Amino acid sequence: MNKFIIIDKKEIFFKNILIESDRIMASDENYGSESAFREKMASGKVGKLDTVINVRYAENRQSNSF
Repeated sequence: MNKFIIIDKKEIFFKNILIESDRIMASDENYGSESAFREKMASGKVGKLDTVINVRYAENRQSNSF
């Protein structure tokens, strides 16, 4: 499941959001396309005023047996 969202409203802080099966990435800049967004996130270069998040997660497959 990949979902790339572009929000072009001034009142919304995160303009680009990418939801994948194992992580969520977001940026306060609008890069206009998923590929440009991925390039920026992969480069790791963040300016002084850039705000980005990159959260990885995994499904917890712990068994609760009594």
